[in-house]
Amino acid sequence: MRRVELFERIRRDRRLENASVRSLARRYGVHRRVVRQALDSALPPARKPIETRRSVLDQSKGWIDEMLRADLTAPPKQRHTNKRIMDRLRDEYGFTVAYSILNDYLRVRRPQIREEAERARMLTEGMVPQLHRPGEEAEVDFAEVWVRVDGKPMACQLFTLRLSYSGKAVHRVFSTAGQEAFMQGHVDAFRILGDVPTRHIRYDNLKPAVSQVCFGRSRVESQRWVAFRSHYGFDAFYCRPGVEGAHEKGGVEHEGGRFRRSHLVPVPEVDTLAELNEKIEQIEIAEDARHVDNRPTSVGFDFDYEAPLLAPLPFEDFDIGLTLTPKVDKTSRITVRQNKYSVPARFIGTNVRVSLRADEVWVFDRNEIVVRHPRLAGRYGFRDLLDHYLEILRHKPGALKHSTGLAAARESGQFTATHDAFWAAAREAHGRSEGTRALIEVLLLHRRLPGAAVVAGMAAVLEAGSVSPDLVAIEARKAVAAAGGPPPAVIAPPTTTATATAEPDTSEPAEPEADPAQVISLPRRRPVVPPDSRPEPSLAAYGQLLSIQRLSMTQSTTPAPATTGRWGSFGLPGLPGLPGLPGLPGLPGLPGLPGQRGPNPSETIDAACRSLGLSGVRTRWEEFVTQALREHASYADFLADLLESECEDRDARRKVRRVKEANLPRPKRIEDFDFSKNPNVPQEVINTLTQPAWVQAGNPLCLIGDSGTGKSHLLIGLGTAIAEAGGRVRYTTAANLVNELAEAASDKQLGRTIKKYGRVDPLCMDELGYVKLDRHGAELLFQIFTEREERHAIAIASNRPFTEWDQTFTDKRLCQAFVDRLTFEAHIIETGTQSFRLASTTAKRKAVAA
Repeated sequence: MRRVELFERIRRDRRLENASVRSLARRYGVHRRVVRQALDSALPPARKPIETRRSVLDQSKGWIDEMLRADLTAPPKQRHTNKRIMDRLRDEYGFTVAYSILNDYLRVRRPQIREEAERARMLTEGMVPQLHRPGEEAEVDFAEVWVRVDGKPMACQLFTLRLSYSGKAVHRVFSTAGQEAFMQGHVDAFRILGDVPTRHIRYDNLKPAVSQVCFGRSRVESQRWVAFRSHYGFDAFYCRPGVEGAHEKGGVEHEGGRFRRSHLVPVPEVDTLAELNEKIEQIEIAEDARHVDNRPTSVGFDFDYEAPLLAPLPFEDFDIGLTLTPKVDKTSRITVRQNKYSVPARFIGTNVRVSLRADEVWVFDRNEIVVRHPRLAGRYGFRDLLDHYLEILRHKPGALKHSTGLAAARESGQFTATHDAFWAAAREAHGRSEGTRALIEVLLLHRRLPGAAVVAGMAAVLEAGSVSPDLVAIEARKAVAAAGGPPPAVIAPPTTTATATAEPDTSEPAEPEADPAQVISLPRRRPVVPPDSRPEPSLAAYGQLLSIQRLSMTQSTTPAPATTGRWGSFGLPGLPGLPGLPGLPGLPGLPGLPGQRGPNPSETIDAACRSLGLSGVRTRWEEFVTQALREHASYADFLADLLESECEDRDARRKVRRVKEANLPRPKRIEDFDFSKNPNVPQEVINTLTQPAWVQAGNPLCLIGDSGTGKSHLLIGLGTAIAEAGGRVRYTTAANLVNELAEAASDKQLGRTIKKYGRVDPLCMDELGYVKLDRHGAELLFQIFTEREERHAIAIASNRPFTEWDQTFTDKRLCQAFVDRLTFEAHIIETGTQSFRLASTTAKRKAVAA
């Protein structure tokens, strides 16, 4: 019971019962003195103060406090110790005190003196409310935030820019608080706000902006930051360092913590920081309805009033990327901030230009971006793309299985189950190395065609039981066309009204939309195209050509005479001693030639042959010198033999080079063809075709027959013979040629590629008719035929008769144009229907069974 309640009960009992003092004291268990106090006053008397014993330091407490207050402004290493205070009391004031008593007093009093000084300073340096005019000021700060990115926790930085008047804030999350993120945050904020504050933006002394803090508010800023401020046209206001300057930008200090508690709790889980920033941008739009400090108007309302008062943005963006020039190592990687990123293999050993940004790493080849990697957080990480290693894997296919690029492609879903199925089928069909190379050729298609189209092409080829990369390319382009995608850029021959097959258009043309980036032309009324009443073309007449076994050969079966020019000489005639040369008498023995250059003529001959490009003379002159000494040959005979040997060496090297440039898939010669097993192939005609006369005439050659009847053997053998005779031969398959033309059209190099194939003599095209071509591929191939028509020879091999070519070329009129040009003055050879390979396999099995 409290004392005031006790007094109230005592007074009540006395008033109602008129009880005596003694009975009241006995009733409540108190002294009679307490009863008398209660009867005298309703309020209990105050407690008597405790009389403390006077301290021996009472006389000196003022002196001691004065010394402690002086220590507040004294240098840290020149302040009073307890012993020094005791000495000063004794020497200056004549006051003697025990050290333990003084120590107990200082232990309590020193913190009190410090607290009193801080309280007095706080009262002196109180905060004064400030008026922020609209459009003039903003505040920027970083705040730490944790994010779970792709399942892994990551410490990130929350960038916040807040307008001081309206409270409109822009937030962005970056992996670091470096200068790139600092500038990227400003760029994003200016983009969303639409303009820039006119007066200044308040900052801490952040390292991305401030290189050195000087006296007062003077700062040494980094050069890139100064250029950034100058570009966007605003000033920077730097707060005092430490806690003392935090209140100078209290708005953004509070905003960073508020946003983190309101929208980033619990820890957000995202795949990338870009995804998180997109969500934050939507949150900021919703926060326009928020009220700050109980204002009657919302943030969005105040910002609508403030936005027109901001300064406009410049017309050009500032390049916020930090430029670096790392060197590409042997693993086709560059190292940027202790993390590794892959680049295309063609840059190995060179320095590349890198633009390091807040969330990406851009790699340049001159002025073109080669690759853009997401920036890795932390250190010692790596990011590899399988596409960057395909050129290396062509030569090292065994390294694909356990490569980091393949693991990353599987994890991202780019390497699908269809890729694995194609890889397994290719290895089963061609072996481990060649099967992997076939997969790499398919992976290269991803550079030019959509991924879904390439996957669809692989699925179609696997369903057909094939693993040809060329077929995958054709099926992929068909998938693109079927999906309504843009067709490849094709420079097609002009079509006339007579060949048009579209329905007539009688409607009025629509007015063209005004586009300021294009030239506007007046609309013209298109002429009405009459319907095509012509019958569909038929290939039956061309099929009759295959029933005629005799060829209209204008050349005789006798070998053509040796020709010269770019075809060279077919067999250099022997030089009969070069008799009758005046002034060159025979010099038997060649002993000690006068005028010999130096003590060692071998060095002079070697240097001269290297300078003149006489490799045969350089390697064999000593052999001919020995032979001339042995046979006592004249100088003329010695020189003739030596030059004849050089010509033979050059002719042999020329043959090897021409055969290699022909791109023949495997070595085949006409001499190895067994004419006895295929009597349909006339040996005399084939021997005539090995001479370059038919190539110079520009007549086509058609080899028609079923699979395994020797068409490819004859085509490769004829190409080898013409190449050895000095011709510029080029071998290709129809599917490979169409793919090359389509890629050239995409790269705007179609004209150059067509001219390249127009210069070769002859062009050997195999497997025409094996693959169904779409309209774009057929139009590209038609341009090659047109380029070579009646000027350059072309040799084709097909497993289909002419009457079935409309299944290869979907456009029947285009197909008729192909066949008509190809059969004009052509040499047509039918190889029959009996497969050599099947007969050989059957014979081997019978031999094994026997």
